[in-house]
Amino acid sequence: MGWDAEFRCGACGDGGCLGFGGEDAPDWVRGPLLERYGPVLVRLVGPGVDRGAVLRVVRAAWPVTLPQAAGLLRQLAGDGLAGTPAEAAWLCGRLAERGVAAEAVPGQDVAGAGRPWGLPG
Repeated sequence: MGWDAEFRCGACGDGGCLGFGGEDAPDWVRGPLLERYGPVLVRLVGPGVDRGAVLRVVRAAWPVTLPQAAGLLRQLAGDGLAGTPAEAAWLCGRLAERGVAAEAVPGQDVAGAGRPWGLPG
């Protein structure tokens, strides 16, 4: 997953690139997305989820320790992990590749959509 930000001036027609990257989007990119579209919660679906597969996905997605990954697993199995709509779709896709069913549902708390999704910066 990547991000980019561009601008165009309606008055003069000029434009340019504000930035881009292949890592997590910075707060100045994520914040407006969360404000405009709201957070989406990713939750695991069904009983008997392969916890090992979820941990592998989480550890491949972010540079987290095993205890941090276990915390994210608990969030996914509970109320859900909040992110932007694109982040939620990406994570659901990664989980599906490992045979783990997950759903993305609209959330309400923008403050709960930290980066990377609930871990301290």
